[in-house]
Amino acid sequence: MKYMVQLDSLRAFAVLAVIFQHTWSGVFELGARGVHLFFVLSGFLITGILLKYRIDIENGESLYDTFRKFYIRRTLRIFPIYYLTIIAIAIIGAWHGRELFFWNITYLSNIKSAIEGNFENTIAHLWSLCVEEQFYLIWPIIILLSNKKYLKKIIIVTAISAPLFRLLLYWFVPNNLTAQYVLPFACVDFLALGALLAYERRENGGERYARTCLIAGIILFPLFFVMSDFFAARAPMALYGSIEALLCVGIIHFTAKGFGGFAKKIFEHNWLIYLGKVSYGIYLFHAFVAVIVVKSSALVGIHLVNGPTTVRYNYLMNTACCDLFCSVFCSVKM
Repeated sequence: MKYMVQLDSLRAFAVLAVIFQHTWSGVFELGARGVHLFFVLSGFLITGILLKYRIDIENGESLYDTFRKFYIRRTLRIFPIYYLTIIAIAIIGAWHGRELFFWNITYLSNIKSAIEGNFENTIAHLWSLCVEEQFYLIWPIIILLSNKKYLKKIIIVTAISAPLFRLLLYWFVPNNLTAQYVLPFACVDFLALGALLAYERRENGGERYARTCLIAGIILFPLFFVMSDFFAARAPMALYGSIEALLCVGIIHFTAKGFGGFAKKIFEHNWLIYLGKVSYGIYLFHAFVAVIVVKSSALVGIHLVNGPTTVRYNYLMNTACCDLFCSVFCSVKM
């Protein structure tokens, strides 16, 4: 696919949202927004690559070579840094690394969280990486082997299935909010709507689809709060993720096209582009950094986390800065 430079800055904004959410836990609900943006972006980029591979197959490349090419590239990009991190925390015995080693090493920690109905402290953020990896296992088969005549319909049905799945969970497992958030079928609308953007951009430019998604998201977003009262918060919560995904589709499309003027200066700033390039490493490492800062300060008798509001604010600011700096450093080194 053609390199779309401003998408790197979009990745940077997404990972910064996650960092601030985890640093100011409960104050800014930005982390989920960042993760969901990552999902839509992944669906868009991966499907774009797979659609290109379909053309290679039509031109005579074997299915075996195509699948091998896709999975080797994904493996080299994702596995080394992930598995080195998982093995390292298991060796040092930190952050439940040994207890959760099987679940982490097999990319199933999101399933464990769904079964137990809770997250596992510092390594909870790995759930989203598990969802994406589970998506990578199935989606190439669907995109590469489906009849072209039905491909768009398959993507649309996949997107519709997610809110229906979340709605069923709300009705039958009302006390397990975690399952409604971390299971792959509960997240697939983000990935599928991003995939549909890639399809539409290749077939007809994607402008109409992106504008429709953006307008629909803007209109439906305020209705979500009205529906919450009417449906006792079950149906709208199932739909809310899809509304958010619609907004992400519009944002990604116009960012991929490239903004001009002042927005162009922001989205093509060297530092933002750089942060976007190492966003995977930042996301993987950032949660560990915050814990290290807390424990290190406690070792020298500084317990800022329980201090006055002013001190706590300074502590959080410093933690966020250290978090970002150390995560970037580790990402570069890895």
